[in-house]
Amino acid sequence: MTASSDVGTARRAAEQGAVARFLDAEARRALTARSTAKALAWFVPEFAAWLLLTALALAPFPWPLSLGFAAAAGLAIGVVFTVGHDASHQALTPHRWLNGLIARLAFIPSAHAASLWDVGHNRIHHGFTNLLGQDYVWAPMSPEQYRRAKPWRRALYRLYRSPAGHLPYYLIEMWWKKNLLPIAPETRGEWRRHAADSLFVLVAQALLIWGVVALGARLAPERPWQLSLALGWLVPFLVWNWLMGLVIYMHHTHPQIGWVARPEDWSVHGAAIAGTVEARMPGLLDSIDNHIMQHNAHHALPAIPMYHLAAAQQRLRRTFPEVLSLGISARSVGAVSRACKLYDPAAGCWRDFQGRVTARPKPGV
Repeated sequence: MTASSDVGTARRAAEQGAVARFLDAEARRALTARSTAKALAWFVPEFAAWLLLTALALAPFPWPLSLGFAAAAGLAIGVVFTVGHDASHQALTPHRWLNGLIARLAFIPSAHAASLWDVGHNRIHHGFTNLLGQDYVWAPMSPEQYRRAKPWRRALYRLYRSPAGHLPYYLIEMWWKKNLLPIAPETRGEWRRHAADSLFVLVAQALLIWGVVALGARLAPERPWQLSLALGWLVPFLVWNWLMGLVIYMHHTHPQIGWVARPEDWSVHGAAIAGTVEARMPGLLDSIDNHIMQHNAHHALPAIPMYHLAAAQQRLRRTFPEVLSLGISARSVGAVSRACKLYDPAAGCWRDFQGRVTARPKPGV
């Protein structure tokens, strides 16, 4: 065993002990208790709210108001998605079959195949958070990778790493490549296992689009169907993709957080606690996000349902007061974007596109 392996093993053991202090056996039982009644009390009205906002976007209001309802429907897609996210973790209700059903229903507005999300999010992202070569969610290029990339790829990467990049990043790199069809390398080989979920999503989207156009023709027959489709489906879907791209970027990208190059230097609890940011939404949005922004506790123990996350995050912060916390704003997004362009694993620092050091995360973070 090498010296670095010794260090990695010792650190993992120390972190396991720290997490045991944060969640003793009694707290773990309480915080992972699941309730079907609570789950449905969250899911049913939130799904209904998405349907209502979609209908209001199609109603014959002046177009600025309709556009506002369409954007709100996009936010509602994000709220509904968090319920499906918990169900996919088998953390929402005590029943596996019901979790599977809720996940598939909750993923209809966002057009995500549940089994593909399970592979990419539950197994890869949670299993290898911020480990280079494994976790692909907002994984940064190194300076050497950027130099070797083709010009079109460098241009796209520069867009992704700008404040305007969250929408195209999630739409292209996450939704299209990973969560709609089994075309990604990690799912292509077992595409038959994912075919039914992908077909379900495609059929559901076709029915959703048909329903939006039909309801638009009923509520506002003077509008062209293309405008109804844009207000009831396209705009909400784009708002959702932007919101999701922004949220996961702010959860997992920060000048004080680095990425780990060697598996022996990585640990799941270090990534969950020190390598994840409690990035809170502004104002009212923070109260309707189903506590998903209290992200460290979720990464530390994904079995915690969203209706227990606030209490779990409070316990975690008392044990680990150094946990990074920030409010999502134009200023904070801009600051993170300026600092976190390329990650140099050899030097353990963030660099800009000119190669200048912009931030040096703490070792092991």
